[in-house]
Amino acid sequence: MTNPSNEHYQAGLYLHRYLLNTCKYWIVYDRLSNESVVAHSNSDWAQDPESCKSVTSYFNLMTYGVTSWMSYQQKIIALSLTEAEYIALSDYGHQLV
Repeated sequence: MTNPSNEHYQAGLYLHRYLLNTCKYWIVYDRLSNESVVAHSNSDWAQDPESCKSVTSYFNLMTYGVTSWMSYQQKIIALSLTEAEYIALSDYGHQLV
């Protein structure tokens, strides 16, 4: 706030455009659904050729509406697909606490 730059201005314009273009989107919840909270977690194994790190992604559904999601590169290199999935599930479990 004390020293704004052109980068700050561009970020503000980006945010403004995003809000204008997404103001008509909303999450629809099915109140008649018997589903409560459903969680999905996944990872790819070493798809980045430079770092050989896997990408973790997960999302939560509540009555068929997405409530949260995340995707990021794992911090360590997994040696197998099973290990990459375990890391993804462990990271997701920490987010729930």
